[in-house]
Amino acid sequence: MELLQIEEPGARGDALDDAGLALGLELTGTALRLAASVGGNAELIRNAEGGIDFLPALAGYDEAGVLTAGLPGLADATSIGLDALTIPEDTDARGAAVTDRVALLITTAGRQMMHRIGRAVAGAAVVVPLDSTAGLRLALMQAIEAGGVPVLRLVEASVALAWGGGLDQRGDGAYLHLVSVPSGVALARLEVADGQVRLVGGSVARHVDELPGLIAAEAPLLGLIAPGIAGAAEIAASASVPLLDGFDGEERVVLGAALFAEAVG
Repeated sequence: MELLQIEEPGARGDALDDAGLALGLELTGTALRLAASVGGNAELIRNAEGGIDFLPALAGYDEAGVLTAGLPGLADATSIGLDALTIPEDTDARGAAVTDRVALLITTAGRQMMHRIGRAVAGAAVVVPLDSTAGLRLALMQAIEAGGVPVLRLVEASVALAWGGGLDQRGDGAYLHLVSVPSGVALARLEVADGQVRLVGGSVARHVDELPGLIAAEAPLLGLIAPGIAGAAEIAASASVPLLDGFDGEERVVLGAALFAEAVG
């Protein structure tokens, strides 16, 4: 198992003294993603095929009629991705609530982790989107803890991405992260000080043409993070802000959450 590569030599004692792994946990619209951090080294926990999604966000019933999560091909299968938690009390065809199904997905993931790695989970930093509501955050936290994983902290996706891309090592100051949201493009202002990253504000632009002016209003900035944003280089140039690299890749967010979990755990 590749996670053994990030063990600190000589750091493991008796199993009863093992504090467990610090996890980064991200529930996307379609899957559960996990990463672990040991000694400041974060590693994605991949599925059996080597993909970044540890388990699909599905729940249904097996041949015996038992509620099961994380497997395709189940009877009465429903999606239990992040969007489903916007209505946490919603039930499936047989009466199980969304929060119960998500909790079972977390329990299933924990059992698989223990089987594969042989270590307990100390807790997780759980990724939440920038535009998530207080109700969604509460439902997500409650479902994860009901699944047996202590929530160390909820961490905004922009902060997790910053950790995953090493923003904390680029120097103290303010940076801006651009991310697509349903209403347009969100601008998250991140501040780095003494190796820590904080989200300190931001705004939303409905049209790309608004971005250079909004970015300039956030000055002084040391850099712009904009993975997946069309025309990012041109937007950065128009606002006279350096465009930073090293933040691409979907796994960066959950890896950063794992680093954050170890730092605050």
